[in-house]
Amino acid sequence: MGVDHHVPLQDISNGGGGSSGAGERPNKRARGTTAGDPSTQAFYDVIASASVTGLDDPDAATLSVFDQRSTRRTLDNLLSRNRELGGSFTEGMLSVLNQPRLLRLMLLPLKSGGMGGGCGDSLIRVCLGLPQLQPTLAAALLELLPLQTSASGSDDGGGTGSIPELIVAQLRWLEVVSDPSALVAKVLEVCDVCDPRVQAQLIGILPEVACDDDQEMVVESLLKIMDAKMSMAVPVLDALSSMQLGQQGVQGRKLLSDCVDQAAGVLNAVDVEDMPLVLRFVLASCCKANAKHVVKKVRDALFFANPADPRLHVPDTKGKGRAGGAGGASPEDRTLSELVSGLQGNAVAGAAMLEEVGRRPGAPRPLVVDLWVLLALHSGHPRQVEAALKAHLADGATAEAWLSKALVGHSGPLSRHCWRPLLALTAGAAVAQGLPAAVAAAAGAPRGRPSGSSGAAAAAAAAAAGPSGSCGAAAAAAGGSQQQQSQHGGVPTAAGGVDAAATGARGPAAAAACVSRGLSHQYSLLFSAFDEPGCRQGVLAALHAHLGSGAKCQVNVALGALARLATSAPAMLAQYGSYLTNVLDHLDTFNHSQLRTLFRVFNALVSPAAGSPGRLMDELRIVVGKALSQGCPTYVRAGVIGAAAELTQRALDMGANPDSDPAAASSWLQRYDQFSGRCRDAGAHATALLFDELAASAAEHGGAFPKGLVLELSGRLTEQVDLALLGDVVDSGAQDFPSRLVAAPDGTPLEGPSLSFNLDGDQCMVYLKLWPLLAGHDASKAAALQWLCPAFRLLVSLELLENVALPSLDAMLGLPLGLFPCKQLLSDEARPGLPEGTLRAMLASVQSAISYCREAVGAFAHLALSQPGADPNPNPGASGLSEVGEKLAGCQMGCRR
Repeated sequence: MGVDHHVPLQDISNGGGGSSGAGERPNKRARGTTAGDPSTQAFYDVIASASVTGLDDPDAATLSVFDQRSTRRTLDNLLSRNRELGGSFTEGMLSVLNQPRLLRLMLLPLKSGGMGGGCGDSLIRVCLGLPQLQPTLAAALLELLPLQTSASGSDDGGGTGSIPELIVAQLRWLEVVSDPSALVAKVLEVCDVCDPRVQAQLIGILPEVACDDDQEMVVESLLKIMDAKMSMAVPVLDALSSMQLGQQGVQGRKLLSDCVDQAAGVLNAVDVEDMPLVLRFVLASCCKANAKHVVKKVRDALFFANPADPRLHVPDTKGKGRAGGAGGASPEDRTLSELVSGLQGNAVAGAAMLEEVGRRPGAPRPLVVDLWVLLALHSGHPRQVEAALKAHLADGATAEAWLSKALVGHSGPLSRHCWRPLLALTAGAAVAQGLPAAVAAAAGAPRGRPSGSSGAAAAAAAAAAGPSGSCGAAAAAAGGSQQQQSQHGGVPTAAGGVDAAATGARGPAAAAACVSRGLSHQYSLLFSAFDEPGCRQGVLAALHAHLGSGAKCQVNVALGALARLATSAPAMLAQYGSYLTNVLDHLDTFNHSQLRTLFRVFNALVSPAAGSPGRLMDELRIVVGKALSQGCPTYVRAGVIGAAAELTQRALDMGANPDSDPAAASSWLQRYDQFSGRCRDAGAHATALLFDELAASAAEHGGAFPKGLVLELSGRLTEQVDLALLGDVVDSGAQDFPSRLVAAPDGTPLEGPSLSFNLDGDQCMVYLKLWPLLAGHDASKAAALQWLCPAFRLLVSLELLENVALPSLDAMLGLPLGLFPCKQLLSDEARPGLPEGTLRAMLASVQSAISYCREAVGAFAHLALSQPGADPNPNPGASGLSEVGEKLAGCQMGCRR
């Protein structure tokens, strides 16, 4: 555009320069329509004097000024000096506001033609900045809102916004408010009749224009609006937050308390998308006076939405828009974020919530939000949070269901906001010693009792029941008896074990066992529910730390977690098998039950259900083979347990696949023969332990073993017992009994065994060679007595899988026991001069006989317990063996004396 240099420059800064130059041609079309209205004409004249152009141009898109500051000064000077002109200007302006096209022009930003150009405030905004115009003009604009809301659409002018939105925008951030009370009253008056979008914008104006005297009225009105329309909860709470009521003295704090109470009460009624913002206000604004009942309302009302919630938006499966609400984040994600920031930012709310979610005697079952609260507070209160978690886990199966609901399906939000606290909380609870005071008191334990002993006792109560019997010497030679090993603590694994809570056990041991199982379950959920590789590697790193800690309670938690994963998700865990193999280098740090669980885990990872075993199977076999070849009983024990675990897993794999290769059974038996030979080379105690482990596996999983394999193993074991431990009755009375012992210091030879306690009478064909093995020339054969009872237990376990009446073992129930020659060695003349070796052999024979009788009675006891109306004693041999056991016990006492 060119400039007419013949037109002299005029000073427009003093309000007089409004006339057009010689080169401008005034437009008469719009001016002629208002020539008959003096007030409207006065409005146009004043606007023209202020150098505002475009209002009378029907084609103008915006109004223009040369300098906005000069325009404002001109209007202020003209209207303040002449009150009559000010009144006419105001009246004319109000009439112009009723014309939609002119109203829009006056609401749009002015185009400045001065230096730099650009856009500034609108003409309405400039007029609202004049104190003499603001009250009347603001009221008029607010009164136009209901009419313009119903008449206009969402956008009336090419993307510049609708007229109601433009009107509300003029009232935001005013430099000065001439009459705050009147403006607040007018906003509240028109607020109810506007549509929700405009209503929300009007609510946002109130904190900017309200003075201290209007706070109570504003708060009361806003709470009524929120109560009537839940959709207005977010703008109402935003406005209340902006009013800074907590810093306005006692009255302000009371008003804020009322607001928090009402907001907490509607938390479960608001839209899912609005819940995070409501939660933010409640947690950030509560104080000591109302924190307790507010957090109780939050805990009772807060829920975590899932795709089944009908209030959630329909998933955008076709990708047509951003899913999950505002910012692409799901309501659950934003709710957790606000929960964490609210509890961490407000210490009062955090302390009250921690007290609320803490487990108390008689408290209801925990909610999903309780775990999320513990995660939010763990960084600030680690010890209290860990104690609260352990108190919840002491509930047993109820706590495991609670953990599953709180973790499964929520991996996305938790991994983004709470992964580190979640892993730290689980690890810290596993490391922490002792039960919480409330749990210990409820369980009857003295406060301050360390969990080392209680944890071990709990693990013993929950560990798999070891084989009972009297082969403690054999097990002790391999690293400790079954009873002693159970006292060191075992882990209740998915493969078996006794649930202390399920058996009705009470006390600190049962509570500690429940806590251990709960933490194992939590670790397994962290691994399976969070599919990011970094999360799973973090879980395995934490489990490694527990396994290497040397603390039995921590080792039990880690092994319990691995056992659960090996049972529920073997293929998933097998992908990270390389992270676990270094555990096999420290087998000497684990006790008996822990080794059993560890080898079951590894064998599950190399089973067909876990996919290709890779190098893990080779490393496992190498470790077991080396352990069996070691001379140290500790490593031999580990090797035997590993061998039994491999045989058990292979048998389970065969049973799970009925169409498996027939050669698999032959391969299993070949592997059994290899392990049996290695155990025989390691010593009788290793063979006894192998039989014990196989007996426990058969009792636990035998129903899943292939039937043919069970029969074949039973036949081989029966043959081994017959050859090593049984003799013919017809040969027992031979006079030339070969013995390495003597009956007296003078070398008197020993007589053959006396067949004692024969329950089968003349029908008996074989007897148990106790004395011939103990007193014979070959002392090495006596070692077979160490595996007598374990072999019998294994035979019973295998036979019970076929027939509970144990018909094939009936011959072993009443067979005579080949004890020492009683007449020769127990006479008054011979007893004082018996050599020490002979006395030891006599005592060993009685001890072995007692052990065998106990095993036989235990095996056939279920047959002696008759049902109502049945034969009271269907198998008299069992009751006869009970009497035999009593007699043998008396004989043992006599030998000891």
